[in-house]
Amino acid sequence: MNDGKREYIDHLHKILSTLLKKNKKANILVVGLYNPKKDDQRLEKHVHDYNQSVNEVVEEDKRMIFIPTNDLFENKKKKEYFSDKIHPNEKGYQLITNRF
Repeated sequence: MNDGKREYIDHLHKILSTLLKKNKKANILVVGLYNPKKDDQRLEKHVHDYNQSVNEVVEEDKRMIFIPTNDLFENKKKKEYFSDKIHPNEKGYQLITNRF
């Protein structure tokens, strides 16, 4: 695991641990990463790898639920679902909202 990913996962553990301690009854939804550049296979590999690691963290407690989002933008025209090169527009966020 590279340093950036290790730091990301360490922060995720801390955040989720705090949330779980503060509210013993609440479910926690953890939203997965998406790749806005589907034609970039190197980035796709990283997104998949991070999502897999995040999902492993989420599986540590039954109150946490992983919500994948990367697949939502497959075979979609980028201009229709993104307001710029990275951020979803209203239509893109609606896809994510519907997943919830």
